[in-house]
Amino acid sequence: MLWGRCRFETVSSLLYYRRESAYSSLTPQVKYLGKRELGFFLGEMLGNFLSGGNVPPVDYLIPVPLHPLRKWKRGYNQAEIIAAGIMKGLRKGHSDGPPFLATDILFRRKWSRSQTGIDVGNKWENVTDAFAFRKKNADILKNRHILIIDDVLTTGATAEACWNALSHIEDIRISYAALAFVE
Repeated sequence: MLWGRCRFETVSSLLYYRRESAYSSLTPQVKYLGKRELGFFLGEMLGNFLSGGNVPPVDYLIPVPLHPLRKWKRGYNQAEIIAAGIMKGLRKGHSDGPPFLATDILFRRKWSRSQTGIDVGNKWENVTDAFAFRKKNADILKNRHILIIDDVLTTGATAEACWNALSHIEDIRISYAALAFVE
């Protein structure tokens, strides 16, 4: 779905499922029911998977940001919880080195509806130009490999919008990982 649209180094997920699968309740529990421990655990599992050579060495983990109002209402950003678990999984045996969790680089600059329940065509429109990066961080991202973290990959609209916000930084390499890929 992203082929030819974005130049991601890798795109990975922990789970591949259909909505009716037994796994389909995991990400909503993390996202809407406050199951942060589950999000961290699943993130750590994804980090362990990625550390097995499924992603080139990563310098920064950047969770997909929520709009500040949505984060305030929910009380947390599920992608940050997942990213913290991924960081632990990737750092096993390398506790003093990268990757670093960076929650202040990418931000959501416009409010948009939740992608859940939106039809495919409108998902792209919903997140177009939704993300930006803080320009003061361009130098630290130069010549770095970053991993954008999300909970679910469906159409690729959010992945592409994040890639568009960061891809013009000089010599940046971008990968993307989500807990689940939904068919």
